[in-house]
Amino acid sequence: MIRELRDKVTSTEQMRAIGFCVSVQHAHYMAEVFNRAGIASVAVDGSDADADRAAALKRLAAREISCISAVDLFNEGLDLPQVDTILMLRPTQSATIFLQQLGRGLRREESKAVLTVMDFIGQQHREFRFDLRYRRSLATGARRWKKLSRISFRTCRATRSCWTGWRSRWC
Repeated sequence: MIRELRDKVTSTEQMRAIGFCVSVQHAHYMAEVFNRAGIASVAVDGSDADADRAAALKRLAAREISCISAVDLFNEGLDLPQVDTILMLRPTQSATIFLQQLGRGLRREESKAVLTVMDFIGQQHREFRFDLRYRRSLATGARRWKKLSRISFRTCRATRSCWTGWRSRWC
């Protein structure tokens, strides 16, 4: 995963990433893995004090750290437009949660040229493929469905771990 991340982002030292994890143990494990790889990271979860979470977010915005591994936090209500990398590290069958997590990086910010989203779950487990669900739900009529059915949802050739509904510079 570290290799793929370094391959996809311009600089892991300059990135501002949020990794969405499945458990507290997983979040701490991911922060440890990133730190061992030289990518400054912290883990936050619901048991952390509000001040500790706010401090982690400030450190991320100031580029003192590159990644926050979070569990059951930041799905909604987070206003940090500097986030330029989203790491999907947990399965979810909820399209709402998936979109909320994705949305954490979609805010525009002058210093952010692109949002990098790496989904390490969707391609391994077909039941978490939201592109297949959305393609049909976007169509409102037969003519529109015919047009939308030509949209290409692709997996990254390099990692086979992310899907996109648009052509990115890596896929």
